[in-house]
Amino acid sequence: MLRDLYATMRVVGREKVGTRDAYVVSATPIGNTAEKLYFDVVSGLLVRKFSYLETAVGKSPLQVEYADYRLTNAGVKVPFVVKMARAAVEGMPSFTV
Repeated sequence: MLRDLYATMRVVGREKVGTRDAYVVSATPIGNTAEKLYFDVVSGLLVRKFSYLETAVGKSPLQVEYADYRLTNAGVKVPFVVKMARAAVEGMPSFTV
């Protein structure tokens, strides 16, 4: 559960993610830097996560986008498209799984 992963969470606004409206939640993992989670207003599904990766030269911004949610045989919706990119870094490759 999210409560097990984050010490604090609070809704800080609403933004567009692509063409969809999303609630923005500031979430702070225990002992770490705050992240932003974006939840689709209609479906409630996570559509974006913005966080920082610890690297040898400091923190590097990372944005992960989730799309094409499908219902699995277990009855759980899973994103079948996950796109990762180092946010705000021109020329850096993005990866889509």
